[in-house]
Parts: sequence; structure tokens; C-alpha cells
Amino acid sequence: MMAARRFVLSTCMFALASCAQERDMSPLARGAVDEFHARLKNRQYEAIFAAATEDFRRSMGTTTSALFARISTTLGVPVSSQLTRLQVNHMTRGPSLQVQCQTQYTRGVLYEQFTWRVERDRVRLVAYGAGIPAPDR
Repeated sequence: MMAARRFVLSTCMFALASCAQERDMSPLARGAVDEFHARLKNRQYEAIFAAATEDFRRSMGTTTSALFARISTTLGVPVSSQLTRLQVNHMTRGPSLQVQCQTQYTRGVLYEQFTWRVERDRVRLVAYGAGIPAPDR
């Protein structure tokens, strides 16, 4: 009986610690998204590419600038962004942040998904995806 109570208590403490870490990661996630959007707004596509992880650079290759230019041409510049989901995954290389945003651009809305790897005191882009909302019927 005592062992079961300890297990429940340690499980609760672990869950609370995990929640606290996720709250602590929110400013990092917000800052990373804001920096990404500032670079996108200023058409600094190569700076986004250079600051990303090797995995991102390898997977995106030379299409990165074309993707970001297409977003800018189609939707304009980012005006505001709302984080709609943040998930912290604890990996062997350090924490990974899965971030979803709804971003208002000058000519429309874009749903964005980011994966960031936390390395010391900075975050690096691992993956990026974006989609437009489905039209109302």
C-alpha cells in the first residue's frame, strides 16, 4: 500500500514538473516564432535557412527561399500571430518544441506548424509547415 502511494505521489510530481517546464518554454517558443516572422517580413530567407538545424537544411534544400517568397507574395507580411498549441518533447538532444500558430498576414491567414530544437539558450528550426484555412461553405 505504501509503495502504491509513493508511485502515485511521484507520478503527480513528475506531471507537475512537466507542466512547469512547458510553461517555462512558452517565452522561448514565442520568441522563436516572432524572430522567424521578423525575418520573413524583411525577406531574410537565407537567415532563416542559416539559423536552422542541419536536418532542416538537408530536408528543405534550395526550396526554402522559394517557399518563403511564395508565402510573402501570396499573403504579404505577417501582422500578428497567436500560439494555438505548444508541446514540449524531451529528447536525447534536448527539448523539442512543437508549436502551432494562427498567423494573420496582410492578405490572409496562415496556419503554421514549427518544430524547434532547444540548444542551450537558443532555439533552432527543425521543421516548418503551413496551410491556409479551408473556405467556409
